[in-house]
Amino acid sequence: MLSPVGLFPLAAAGVPVGRLLAGARWMDSVIRERKGEENPALFSAAVYSHYLLENPKPVQVWFGYGRGLDRMGEWWQQLWAESLGKRRPHGPPVGQTPARATGVTDQHSQVQLYQDGPADKLFTFVKWMEGREEGRIPPFGMLPGMEILGGRPLRELFDAEFEGTIGALWKAGRPIVRIEIGRRDALHIGAFLQFWEWVTGLVGGIAGIDPFDQPGVEEGKILTRALMG
Repeated sequence: MLSPVGLFPLAAAGVPVGRLLAGARWMDSVIRERKGEENPALFSAAVYSHYLLENPKPVQVWFGYGRGLDRMGEWWQQLWAESLGKRRPHGPPVGQTPARATGVTDQHSQVQLYQDGPADKLFTFVKWMEGREEGRIPPFGMLPGMEILGGRPLRELFDAEFEGTIGALWKAGRPIVRIEIGRRDALHIGAFLQFWEWVTGLVGGIAGIDPFDQPGVEEGKILTRALMG
């Protein structure tokens, strides 16, 4: 995303790539300077590698609550699968299937499985702290039990759904990481992207693989070219 290949279409679409890169540089400096648990990438990499290697969860679910987080989840899905699904020189292959869910929509279709189904998943919940859903919920005057929602800000419902879903899964003993992004703007998004690239690289190093190659993808390209003559 932060390479020339990713930045060019973003600039063409009107995204302020300078601010995006400024956020990425700020996060990079934080990660390089802070030590131990104060380092967000090191701390997160320790958590994620634990559920990749020591207490392996074969699936990680990205639950995004807020406008645009589903599209960022698509980027994360490629990053996580392509970087960490690898054979190892010594030991069995590693990998974690990334799955995406959109809050609040998908919590009603998927959380039943996540709460009462197999305990084979790690959950990452992501939401905006500021610049999220606006507007108010219309009155539900004639629907018993719904009166408490009428006229309240939509963001309050989203926050309650976010916390309620986390609480239900936590009560069921599911491992959860929660991340809150300060604001929905290019600066914070750039920092968030850089954070994930660091975390992914560190987890790959801990697992003993190269997170920067994609031999499986390249093999498919070679075969496709051969079939096309």
